[in-house]
Amino acid sequence: MIERIRSFFSRPGAGETSYSSCECVFMRLGFAWLVYKTIDWGVDFHEQPHPNGPAQFLDLTFFSDPAVMGQIHAITILGLVFFVAGLLPQLALTWILFVMVGVGSLANSQGAIGHYTQLVAMIVMAQALAHWTRPRELFTSLRTENRAIGWSLIVIAAGYMVCGWVKFVRSAGLWAWNSPMLAVQFVKTRQMYFFDQPDLQASASWIDRVPELIVAYPNMARLAFGAALLLELAGFLALTGRRTRAVYGLSLIGMHLSISLVMNLYFKTNIIAIVIFLVNPPFWIACGIRYINRLRANLVTRPIPV
Repeated sequence: MIERIRSFFSRPGAGETSYSSCECVFMRLGFAWLVYKTIDWGVDFHEQPHPNGPAQFLDLTFFSDPAVMGQIHAITILGLVFFVAGLLPQLALTWILFVMVGVGSLANSQGAIGHYTQLVAMIVMAQALAHWTRPRELFTSLRTENRAIGWSLIVIAAGYMVCGWVKFVRSAGLWAWNSPMLAVQFVKTRQMYFFDQPDLQASASWIDRVPELIVAYPNMARLAFGAALLLELAGFLALTGRRTRAVYGLSLIGMHLSISLVMNLYFKTNIIAIVIFLVNPPFWIACGIRYINRLRANLVTRPIPV
């Protein structure tokens, strides 16, 4: 059993992965959809009371002008079409990065900083830089596309590892040990959503028992939260072979879904990015189809005993 597991993670494909042109198209299509859904097209902030990011140097309130935003929306859609088609992706991604950073910076300049768009924006930046390494390419080559995907994986891996490392450092290495104290945060989050949505408590009252369970079984809480920390610190697994990467991606998705369930903290953009780049469903679907076809071929060619 141990040898089978070891073989599963050590088969050819570990290290640098070569993606087919079909995979690249599916990834571009999925990522373009994610980028479009991530941008807040209805941003409505006409002031920057607490400038954050580029807003410290620029007035970004023009993103709240419907007329201007209508033009930006049209250009961005055209850029996403170019990106999916592999036509001048370096220019398309640069424009998209400008829009994402501008809208995100304006939203974060209102006094409350959110981080639901950062991972997607950093992937856009990484892919733009990858494509600018071949600035003369009219249509992206498969080699450049593979580099862009590889740099996207580096961003995802770094994002989770930095997140885990900050928790470890800021807690002086006691994150797992102090995790039962998160029961207070659970109560606070639940109360916040209760006052925003009074019917929430009745529909999911069992979740209110989570803080009680954490306090009653602190060592189980330490085990669970410690495992989540190790999962973040293991971000380098996103840079390994397809199989390890897919298993790691599914583990991250499970972690995010658990957090969403008990704390109402949703990381939909992270989950979708993980599905696109780490899990890569089209590849595994193709593998499944090939496996079924081989089984059918073996059944057809197998001699019938007389």
